[in-house]
Amino acid sequence: MNRLFAIPLLLALTCGVASAAEPEPAPATAAQKTFDRDMQAVLTPYLAMHDAMARDTTDGVAEAAAALATAAGKLDPKTAAPAHAEKLADLPAKLAAGADAVRTANDLAGARAAFKSLSKPMGLWATLAGPAGIDVVYCSMTRGGWLQKTGPIRNPYHGSEMLACGQVVNGPGAKK
Repeated sequence: MNRLFAIPLLLALTCGVASAAEPEPAPATAAQKTFDRDMQAVLTPYLAMHDAMARDTTDGVAEAAAALATAAGKLDPKTAAPAHAEKLADLPAKLAAGADAVRTANDLAGARAAFKSLSKPMGLWATLAGPAGIDVVYCSMTRGGWLQKTGPIRNPYHGSEMLACGQVVNGPGAKK
């Protein structure tokens, strides 16, 4: 299999996206803009968790996970673009469950494992919505993806051990 196709395909399978060959996200409708605006309240604590784990700490992770779960509970998939509504229908529940697993983790290893599950629905949303300044990154060593701000790769699963391990597969930092 061609390496350029294999990584996006792995991410698509990991994140639950139907096809790695899906076209670029269509221009956002007013409904999609509403849903994506509401997702910003989810994305902010998600990125805080990512940053902490990339620094090998759980400081603030439980609080960020609680904030994410609260924000996820306010999401209404009916405000998504009609083409995406079905794919995003169970997104709030998956986000809340993933955030709860991160929040209740006993240690950094447990938080990282739960974060991998939380990152799957986040990756689905980011692949569909294409949020500005956000990359979807995949690490073949952990077989997991995550979202991060565009810039140097900061692997939340390996932290300082292998901080730059991963490849941007979607978003502004992806190599075309």
